[in-house]
Amino acid sequence: MNKFILLISILFTMTAAQSQTQKSATPDTANAHWPNSVTYHIFVRSFCDGNGDGIGDLKGITARWDYLKKLGAEAILISPVFASPSYHKYDVTDYYSLSPEYGNLETFSYFVKDLHEHGFKLILDIPLNHCSNKHPWFVNAAKSTDSEYRDYFIWNDNPPAKDKAQWHLPKDAKGKPIGKSYYYGFFSPEMPDWNYDNPKVVEEAKRILKFWIDKGVDGFRLDAAQHIFNDANKNIGFWTLISAYVKNLNKSLFLVGEVNNSFDMVAPYVKPLDACFDFSLAGEIVQTLKTEDASGFTNRMEKIISHYTASNKDYRDAIFLTNHDQNRLMSEMSNNMAKAKLAATILLTLPGTPYIYYGEEIGMRGVKPDEYIREPMLFYNEENDKMRTRWEKPKYSTDKTVVPAYSQIPDDTSLFNHYVRMIQIRNTSNALKFGQFEKSNLCGKGVLAYYRNYNLQRYMIVCNVTAAPITITLDEKDKPLTKVLFQTSRETLFNQNTMKLTIGPYSSIIFANTY
Repeated sequence: MNKFILLISILFTMTAAQSQTQKSATPDTANAHWPNSVTYHIFVRSFCDGNGDGIGDLKGITARWDYLKKLGAEAILISPVFASPSYHKYDVTDYYSLSPEYGNLETFSYFVKDLHEHGFKLILDIPLNHCSNKHPWFVNAAKSTDSEYRDYFIWNDNPPAKDKAQWHLPKDAKGKPIGKSYYYGFFSPEMPDWNYDNPKVVEEAKRILKFWIDKGVDGFRLDAAQHIFNDANKNIGFWTLISAYVKNLNKSLFLVGEVNNSFDMVAPYVKPLDACFDFSLAGEIVQTLKTEDASGFTNRMEKIISHYTASNKDYRDAIFLTNHDQNRLMSEMSNNMAKAKLAATILLTLPGTPYIYYGEEIGMRGVKPDEYIREPMLFYNEENDKMRTRWEKPKYSTDKTVVPAYSQIPDDTSLFNHYVRMIQIRNTSNALKFGQFEKSNLCGKGVLAYYRNYNLQRYMIVCNVTAAPITITLDEKDKPLTKVLFQTSRETLFNQNTMKLTIGPYSSIIFANTY
């Protein structure tokens, strides 16, 4: 029985691979799943160096379309590329120009054209909550209370004690305080918050968004979306206004918000926005695999869904494992490759739009501070990787700790190829792209199991989150699930007569009905 199941799995994988190759060849069909496309999240500075200065750039990304096609990604999210004094570019000095390290507006226009010709969609990360303290308007505002830009920022002579850490005295070039008024900067002194109680600032935000929409972007990641005001209702009102404005310009534009909070606090944001990143779900996946305890996962999943659906029945969930602000998944999994594969299986079979942080698909490692979770992407061994970025010396992801991407591609057992297979399965299944979530009675401490249902199509995903094999008996209602679409372990055995399933350590199996 095991050999039979394995044969089916291999044949399915080969068929799916051939199908994906054919689809990827034509750009006009490559984005058939947008905005449900698997999206690849790139930290531009670290991804690929196109001009030899050691810093990642837009030209470097264009050199890797073949890699992203092999993976199966159909959209990319790029970190901020605006003029900025920092390496991360979240403190913007000019929203209408690029950081010279990444290119210029002509470079960007070519990048968008080339990206679209290769069948990808583009989401641009944009920090509208704050700018840089070197932004000309802030520099002008800090000099005098009479500045025309003074009210573009938030000032207080006597900041409230409860959030005093977010209030800062402006300083001149020599570090000497200017005046006695404090400005509000939630994240740091280098990033003063804009004052959106000022209608002129709201209009400026609209102009910025229109500028980049006119440049051809397909969507925006809205950085720090929950911090526009210190009032959730005012935040929702602001994003409702912004959403209506951009949809009037381009009704297909996609807005995904960064709202790092509990799912009940996030739920109201999925009404004005198309999607929000699901930090609650990401935490559930990581903790389930770290603790090897799946009990309660599906119940919490249902709560997340019910809260979001109550706010907007047509919401989309932006799901991910880790991102540029969190310790990398492989480090969270103590470098356990089997757990990393299992995390990918779960991510790519849950409802929502999956976002894959660059390097996650090859097992890159990283632990905060932030620079070390944004280390250079490894495409080839260092001596052959002429386009590897060199802006920082990596601490966690090196040739000694991570097998580079193009060395993983020929290895059928690699983490990269596991991602490829799971993306292929997802992209060829309406149940996984669009289907409803339903928990299974098979769930327990060591077993995570759930269904995905779409019209007559029904899938069941069963995962063993522990280090030992587990044997369970499928329910009577599972008898129609006669197809084994995929399994990750030779130790996994299923007897269709007795309905007994022995699932190997840290492994998964996907069943489907005939329809």
